[in-house]
Amino acid sequence: MFEVNKEKLFYLTLAAVNANRFAIEEIQTSNGYIIFTAANNKYLATIAGIDANNSILKITPCNDIYFFPPGVILGIFKYVGMNINTEIK
Repeated sequence: MFEVNKEKLFYLTLAAVNANRFAIEEIQTSNGYIIFTAANNKYLATIAGIDANNSILKITPCNDIYFFPPGVILGIFKYVGMNINTEIK
């Protein structure tokens, strides 16, 4: 859970996927979905708003096999956490 609105968390997650050099496959901005490929697996990043000032980020593998390198998830969450106060332009 992050103390930012859904829109900002979506853009931060998109930037995190790009910064970690993962391949972005599909983006659905209206629903807050990002499908990306990392370590030869596809992942779904889901961003959902809790209220006006809080939102949540969930990352799951698209093939439902949860045996994957933890660095994929940790890299995204680390990037988002480090840039949470960055202004989105």
